[in-house]
Formats: sequence, structure tokens, C-alpha cells
Amino acid sequence: MFTKQATVSNTQIITIQNNKTAEPITIIVREHVPKATDEKIKVKLLQPLVEVPKNEEAARKMSTSTPAHGCILSAEHNLEWTMEIKEGEKKELIVKWQIDYPGNETLEYNEQF
Repeated sequence: MFTKQATVSNTQIITIQNNKTAEPITIIVREHVPKATDEKIKVKLLQPLVEVPKNEEAARKMSTSTPAHGCILSAEHNLEWTMEIKEGEKKELIVKWQIDYPGNETLEYNEQF
């Protein structure tokens, strides 16, 4: 038996620039990544490569610890980058994800805050 899979992918670039002339800044950038509530739907984070917590408790510990520079996936399913940007510096953050789902079904996005 063959089952047809459909795929939706998304790529976005977040650009951040420090326009201050005298000092570097430390910034935390948060971006939500979709999370499936149905086991037939698979969400794959393609970029950035982050350590994915094994369970919700591990995700909470990661989110509440003192942020180190880099990127984590939080308990709320947000990518969180912590970085220092020097004066006049510009950085680009790339987020890529893919959703695989049964081809005979319709994919519906439902944001919950």
C-alpha cells in the first residue's frame, strides 16, 4: 500500500543590525517554530541546528538557565538566539523548517499563545 505524502517548507531570514556607535549589545531573538499536534504530521527543523530537548522538563531547564551565546529550542517551541552584536555589525539568522503530512488531508495552521 502506498501513501502519498505532501510537504510544505518555509525559509526566512531575520536581519539584525546594531546602529549604536559606541558599544556592543547583547540581544535575545525569539522566533516560533511550528509544532504538530497530530502524529501523522511531522515537523522538521532544518536550520539552525540546535539541541532538541528529550522531554518537556529538559526544555524548561534549557529555557530557564542563564542564556549562553548560541541558539536553543525552548519549552514553548521557540528558537532563542542569544548573541552579542558589535557597533555597526549586522547579523542574519536563518530559519528553515519542513512539514510532512498525508497528501489526502488539508494542513491547517492554528497559532496558540
